[in-house]
Amino acid sequence: MINKKSLLVLALTAMGLAACGGGGATSQGTSAGTSATSEATSQATSEATSEEPVVTSEEESESEPVVSESEEESESHHTGLLTSDIPAGAVSLSMWCPTDDTEVYTSRIEEFHNANPDIFINITGNYGEGDVGAELAKDITQAADIFAIADDNIPTAAKNGYLTALTDAEKEAVRETDGDMGVKAGQYADNLYGFPFRADNGYILYYNPEFITASDARSMDSIMAKAKAQGKQVYWDMGNGWYGPSPFLANGVTFGLDNDGKMVTTFASEESAYAADALMDMYYEYGGDTWIISSDAGDIDAGWAAEEVVACVLWNHYADLVATVGEDAVAISKLPTMRINNAAKQLWTFNGYKYLSIKAGIGDAKVVAAKKFLKWMTTEENQLKLAEEKGYGPSNLAAAADEDVLAMPFIGQIADMVSRGCTIAQGPSVNDNFWTPMGSVGTAIKAGKESGKSWGTGYGVGHEGALAFMADVADEMEK
Repeated sequence: MINKKSLLVLALTAMGLAACGGGGATSQGTSAGTSATSEATSQATSEATSEEPVVTSEEESESEPVVSESEEESESHHTGLLTSDIPAGAVSLSMWCPTDDTEVYTSRIEEFHNANPDIFINITGNYGEGDVGAELAKDITQAADIFAIADDNIPTAAKNGYLTALTDAEKEAVRETDGDMGVKAGQYADNLYGFPFRADNGYILYYNPEFITASDARSMDSIMAKAKAQGKQVYWDMGNGWYGPSPFLANGVTFGLDNDGKMVTTFASEESAYAADALMDMYYEYGGDTWIISSDAGDIDAGWAAEEVVACVLWNHYADLVATVGEDAVAISKLPTMRINNAAKQLWTFNGYKYLSIKAGIGDAKVVAAKKFLKWMTTEENQLKLAEEKGYGPSNLAAAADEDVLAMPFIGQIADMVSRGCTIAQGPSVNDNFWTPMGSVGTAIKAGKESGKSWGTGYGVGHEGALAFMADVADEMEK
């Protein structure tokens, strides 16, 4: 089996990555962390009665989005009326807002309420989409009525009965506007558990054109060789389970969830072992000096500015990197190929979705109001607005095909990879058992550089060692 000490190290690594915005089970760019006021927010929410349609003011939502302690004296965010003056027949919904998007959501809520004055929406907490599943599991009774949630959080939350399933008609309407992937990524046991609004959670290649040419950038082997020849570094995080499956998918390995939410994989296969061989060989030649197994954006930015780092595989970091080093020093591309078993194979990326979902058991009237709001929030028009305001990639097919959206550097490259068929939907493909075993490959190849390409005690070297090691990876995933 996989060495327990290695798994612990990787688990700690994954937690560190999640804390800085993703990776691990929450996925890169998905989990922005929980705001410092979230615990206080949840407590304040539980103390307010469900009958009081309090709506957070714009000023409150930009600082501490909590329920007012003096509700009867506070003003309604939408109407300027005292909350005690809100009509008795109105529906009040609580909402957890994505951590970095309070201002956008506050504006949308006000616009929606102006057209639907009988529906009041109160932002009661801020959570990154990748943190929502864990928050629901803490105490579902304290959760908001509606929230944004990452696709890989949905299977467990749905299995535990925390989410409201959409009707078959609503699911087919989503399929019409957001495609089969928009349904598949948010589905569990044939039920769809939210309305998709983002489809941009993946990774691409960044490179400095002064040191790596566009021709070099087509092949990871060429990138590594060119960087080594110039004494430069390439960041590619095979120790992170989110980035890790890329070469395995390239060589035909498959994985997903069965109807019980358990992992089903082909990591115990020749295809998997050949991909592992290629990684071991590449790190043995380039690891440590040229190939850095990390996705730390701060280190990458600093290294890029110092002209030490000349390429990396990373999530949506284009705007930040350009702001640090200038546009001329940054070029981007779809992921390159990698030589696996004597053939160039196109590397893959996860393509994660984010959904607006409804808590289970909130009552028919609230469900009707929530669906009305969430359908409106996820229209083509509103997804285009979100793309313009925040740089997020739409899930709506028409919005995703918009010329201005496709012109966004990162979004355009993800769209290109989708069109090439080299992406995998994250939500229906993994559970919490996936991340640490996948990341253990990175630990093994680093150790292999110091041990003559050994896969570790009990595995040995070469293809047979890789085959045995990947069989144990599969066992860990499929528990």
